[in-house]
Amino acid sequence: MSENILTSKIIILDNKKAQIISEDPSLLRRLRVFLSFKMAGVEYTPAFKNGWSGITYLLTKNNSFNLGLLEKVKGFLLKNKAEYTIQDKRKNKSLNESIDLSVNLNKYNLIPREHQLRICNVVDLHDRGIVRAATGAGKTLVTALITAKKNLPTIIYVIGLDLLDQFHKLFSKLFDEKIGYIGNGVCEPERITIASIWTIGRSLSLDDKSILDDEVSSEKEVDKSSFDKIKECLLKAKLHIFDESHVVTTNTIAEIYKAIDPQYIYGFSGTPFRGDNSDLLINGILGEQIIDVPASELIKKGLLAQPIIKFVAVPKKHLENNSQYQSVYKEYIVENDIRNNLIIKSVQMLLDKKYTPLVLFKQIKHGDILLEKMQNANMKCEMLHGNDSIEQRNKVKEMLVNGEINVILASTIFDIGLDLPELSGLVLCGGGNSNIRALQRIGRILRIIPGKTNAAVIDFFDQAKFLKKHSIARYNIYTSESGFKILPCKEMKIE
Repeated sequence: MSENILTSKIIILDNKKAQIISEDPSLLRRLRVFLSFKMAGVEYTPAFKNGWSGITYLLTKNNSFNLGLLEKVKGFLLKNKAEYTIQDKRKNKSLNESIDLSVNLNKYNLIPREHQLRICNVVDLHDRGIVRAATGAGKTLVTALITAKKNLPTIIYVIGLDLLDQFHKLFSKLFDEKIGYIGNGVCEPERITIASIWTIGRSLSLDDKSILDDEVSSEKEVDKSSFDKIKECLLKAKLHIFDESHVVTTNTIAEIYKAIDPQYIYGFSGTPFRGDNSDLLINGILGEQIIDVPASELIKKGLLAQPIIKFVAVPKKHLENNSQYQSVYKEYIVENDIRNNLIIKSVQMLLDKKYTPLVLFKQIKHGDILLEKMQNANMKCEMLHGNDSIEQRNKVKEMLVNGEINVILASTIFDIGLDLPELSGLVLCGGGNSNIRALQRIGRILRIIPGKTNAAVIDFFDQAKFLKKHSIARYNIYTSESGFKILPCKEMKIE
């Protein structure tokens, strides 16, 4: 008697969704569990306290799933030795002749490097995917090359005013057509458009504070009458590229995904993703990581400066109220005179060694305290934070380049988008345990200019509840890059 083989079929329904049909109900139940996760911290949510299991399932009741999970589903079926076929119902993709950027690339001396061409070649083999490329890899140029290769209606989603300005300027140089601009009060979509993720999020009725992880925008509002024009632009675009996709909340990308019809969709990330299974949400939309160009590779090639990261121990401090994180943070970091004096001492040390430091803080109050101390120490510095206009940001950058100042004190909104190769030192005042942000901050000072081969970083080993664990977490993420030189303090007791 021949064995009864149960078969399965994957149907690619359109550019966003797929469905699995199977004669094996047990296989579908196991697949549903496989495509599920429990978000870190879910036990603190009201829904969990009201009886929700905390588990998010990405396989729906009719067994459909986001197309970016296709490779995971195929891998699951292979592992379970389940036979399957694939039916693709998508319309044929639009095929246009590529745009030749060579004349403008030569004009502006923007000759693509080997790793940039490698990224483009890999992207060309996939309809979607995540490109991990270290800060300083030249992602702006790479996205332009991909846009030219596909030559389709395109939206590049960026974070913050600096990147909006940076991308629009470069694309306007390279393409012989008007480049669209959506963000900071402006709504001028074109065939190729650079768009602020905040403005896109608002047009889709997302709450401002939920659009990005831990960030609130200082952008000017686009008039609500422009929202329909933005939605039309979203739907017409066939190529979608998310820059710094690791910090965009999954809710934001999910809402954008509902509003688009992407023939091609990619995410660029300078750092690893979250490290928990919630990455499945991002994978469902953007697909798998398809290439990794780490900072260590670019350091070895001499394309980035090598960071030397030194940890400075902050003395233990008796805390009046150390039960809540916010109170610990306020007392030990923001208002801790001993720690703040160590910061000023570290900045002065970098200046004495001819480094040009970026000093990053989290809370405006902390920035104000540090600014006063720097001014009292006669440091030539300017402070920037999220509420500053693009004009003010550019003015301060110019002051640094021209030698009018030699320190920029900035809020951690400048973790992303601050492209200033003249910076060669970094003092991390704000603590925190985000893997994403830790590497992103280091990347701010690694871009090279003539004579710059290394960069100096000062981080702090905080010896207080919550904060000690965060310091160790930062140390551990730095060690993930073999090209980083790390000098722990003796108090850390690193073997």
